[in-house]
Amino acid sequence: MRSAISILLFFFPIHFIFIKIKNLFYDNNLLRSAKINSTVISVGNISLGGSGKTPFTISLSNFLYKRVFLLVLSQEVMVEKIVVMIFC
Repeated sequence: MRSAISILLFFFPIHFIFIKIKNLFYDNNLLRSAKINSTVISVGNISLGGSGKTPFTISLSNFLYKRVFLLVLSQEVMVEKIVVMIFC
């Protein structure tokens, strides 16, 4: 447990610096956000687990399934893959 905390404390400043640089690039228009002509619903914080995002996303997608074109992007952190579900 102690070594895991030490590793996290070592990498936190590095991660923090990269996030600040990325945000600086966006603030100065060196990087641009993608614009789309659709409504985007973002559910939760991907770095925090156990708050019920997956069941809520499933319920929301079932609700919207017959009403609109639906694209659900899900990041499974443990297996490091992106799952894309498209409902038409």
